[in-house]
Amino acid sequence: MYLKTIGAIIIFASSCYMGKLLANRFAKRYSQLIDFQIIVQFFETEICYTSTPVMDILNALIPNLKSPYDKILSQVLFRMTSYGYEPLSNIWQDELEKNRNYLYLEQEDVDILLYFGNILGTTDVENQKKYFTVIKDRLRIQLNVAQENKSKYIKLYSQLGFIFGLFMIIIII
Repeated sequence: MYLKTIGAIIIFASSCYMGKLLANRFAKRYSQLIDFQIIVQFFETEICYTSTPVMDILNALIPNLKSPYDKILSQVLFRMTSYGYEPLSNIWQDELEKNRNYLYLEQEDVDILLYFGNILGTTDVENQKKYFTVIKDRLRIQLNVAQENKSKYIKLYSQLGFIFGLFMIIIII
């Protein structure tokens, strides 16, 4: 009897925990999109209004970032300074792929990040302003979707974990 009770408690707790983990992905996606929006705004300000080089922007930005963007941009900066000439777009894409497991983003979000890396520092200031506007618009749409999903699915997955745990306890007992 005691083993059955302990097993039921373990199954209930683990299913509730799994529900919280699944729900947490939506909150992390929204948070990471907000962090990326801050990165884009910082780059836009520095490139369009002060004409700061990308490497200097990265040096100033990295200490203020949260994970995983601090790691990604640190590696981008390291590769830019260490390996001689390699296109920034290639470095950016490689580092995003290496750190994909730490990003809670959907493919549309990753496409925006890739686009950002592809256009960064490739044209004059006026065209960079246009590119930043496009990126911010696309990012705003994704933020709205992420906010809707966050408010909808966090509660759903939390409750599903709880309900599944109760269901398993009923089956065991």
